[in-house]
Amino acid sequence: DFNTSEDEKGIIDIDIENLFVDDDYELEINAINDVTIINQNITQSNDVLCKLIQEGNTQAIQDLCVKNENLVNKYACAYLKMYGNTLEFEDLKQSGMIGMIKAAKKFDFQLGTSFSTYAVYWIKQSISREIMDHGFVVRIPVHVMEQIAKFSRLDKLYAMDGLNFAKRKEKIAEDLELTVEKVNEIIVLRDQYLSVKSLDVPVGEEGDTTLGSLVVDSNYLLPEESVEQIMLRNQLDELLEDLKDREKEILILRFGL
Repeated sequence: DFNTSEDEKGIIDIDIENLFVDDDYELEINAINDVTIINQNITQSNDVLCKLIQEGNTQAIQDLCVKNENLVNKYACAYLKMYGNTLEFEDLKQSGMIGMIKAAKKFDFQLGTSFSTYAVYWIKQSISREIMDHGFVVRIPVHVMEQIAKFSRLDKLYAMDGLNFAKRKEKIAEDLELTVEKVNEIIVLRDQYLSVKSLDVPVGEEGDTTLGSLVVDSNYLLPEESVEQIMLRNQLDELLEDLKDREKEILILRFGL
């Protein structure tokens, strides 16, 4: 009951009439049915759009994304390359939009706060989860990533205080209520697994070359080395033919020829 006074229910009054959509807007939405159009000049407030979204309107979802695009862009930029993740800006922006839509579906007008303030938590959470799930070649569980983030933050803080690495590990283990062995595991995950790069990642200005094509395969023989191997094998075969059958068989089995 949005019209119930604060004295009666202890909530902030909200004028429900401000949340209703004008007739022209309703006619426009009914005319396009489920087909959404991109409106650049959104006149409806976030509260009105949230109410429409909760009623199942798809056009309101599109309008809300356009209206709050700068808010999502702000946090997509802030999280870009965080923890060394490989996600592009558009990937983070898309995740932020998904988080904002979830916030709109759950937004309670009786909270007495603006939608943009309420949505920030959902946007940041959605972007963070996307980074942890798909931002690295090796996926690390979310709770471990949170530990890595806390460790890195404290490590940088104590390094500024002049503590050596051994002292920092002990101090961080105490702060996070972890054993030193667990902290060592976190360090290994941060320094080794998070820095792994995919061989399929594009490189170069045009991105038409993959990293794998530039990495030398240590097991691959050069052409001249391959020719030497063939010539050596031919010489061995010729020498083996000069031996008795039993001697030849023993050498073949002994050296794996």
